Amino acid sequence: MRRGSLEGHYDLVILDAKSHFRLEVQDMKAQAPWDKYLRLINIDVAIEIKLWLNRLSPDNMVKRAEWDIQKLTDTPNKIQNSYFLNFVQLDFRHEQNKTYYKQLREYLIKQKQNWPNLNILCVSSDSKL
Repeated sequence: MRRGSLEGHYDLVILDAKSHFRLEVQDMKAQAPWDKYLRLINIDVAIEIKLWLNRLSPDNMVKRAEWDIQKLTDTPNKIQNSYFLNFVQLDFRHEQNKTYYKQLREYLIKQKQNWPNLNILCVSSDSKL
């Protein structure tokens, strides 16, 4: 679903039922442009899912995460509940992958402080981490 000023789609959304069942939305023709429909609908839940399969440079890691964070926190999108789910699947027998995971977690914790309404989860494929 595309919303706001960003040219992107959410991975998963749940539409707000009250805005979806408003008369002006229900009276729309099937051929009506999507943009008009999307402006009238509020998003109850938006979810972005990120799968980290390899290490990136710190700059690329930040760019990759910031895109999703911006979509979830952009004010015009009127999201009631936003979730940024991060799943890290690396070979944690190597110390550099553990370090990378820790850096990613620290970055996401900082983002959580910047965006208190953004729910962030970061899960490692190694349960000991």
